This record gives sequence, C-alpha cells and structure tokens, in this order.
Amino acid sequence: MTWELEMRDRLREAREEAREQGIEQGIEQGIEAMIIDNLEDGKTEAVIIGKIVRRFGLTPKKAKDKYDEYAIKV
Repeated sequence: MTWELEMRDRLREAREEAREQGIEQGIEQGIEAMIIDNLEDGKTEAVIIGKIVRRFGLTPKKAKDKYDEYAIKV
C-alpha cells in the first residue's frame, strides 16, 4: 500500500471515530437534559427511567445507572 493510500485510510478511520464519539456525547447530553428537565417538572424516578428506556433504547439497569449519575446534579 502506498503512503498516500495508507494516510487516506487513517484519516477516514479517524473521522469515523470522531463522528462516533460525537454521537455518543450527544446521546449522553440528551439523557442528562431529559433527567434534569423531568426532575424539575416533578416526574418520579420510575417515570424518568421508563422514558430513558423508551427513547434511548437502554436497558432498565443502564437507565437507572444514568438516572443515579445525573439526578444528583439537581
């Protein structure tokens, strides 16, 4: 493989990795915002966890972990 082709492949991989990291970061920010917003509106833990499961496709356990992580900020 020539140097140019190898560099092109590395750049493509770096862009894809950066894109995936950006998506993951956006999802995390969305989950955090949902939790905080729902807590401010007086929603219960169970309701919020159910919304996270439905909207983000997390398991109930992972949704509860996210709730525990972000609910302390309120």
